[in-house]
Amino acid sequence: MKKSFFALMLAAVLPAVNAASVTERDVQSSALAAKQARLESAQAEMGTELARLAADLARIEALIAVQETRSGIGEDERIEALEARISKLEKRLSKSK
Repeated sequence: MKKSFFALMLAAVLPAVNAASVTERDVQSSALAAKQARLESAQAEMGTELARLAADLARIEALIAVQETRSGIGEDERIEALEARISKLEKRLSKSK
């Protein structure tokens, strides 16, 4: 049985084409795996940065709470001290006239 020229060409070319396809697929697979590794690394870095920012925010909120507490408690005492100083100054001023 005679094989046609086309069949002979396919028999000669097909293994090389298949090998090239496998190689190309392996290269693409490696590139995708590397890209996935980079993305996972970036995601981990973002998670770390997000945790750091959350900790910073918690510290800021704690400082604000402390300031609010201090200003609420100390305000009356500060007003009383200022009023006492004003009273003393008024007395000194009236004595100096």
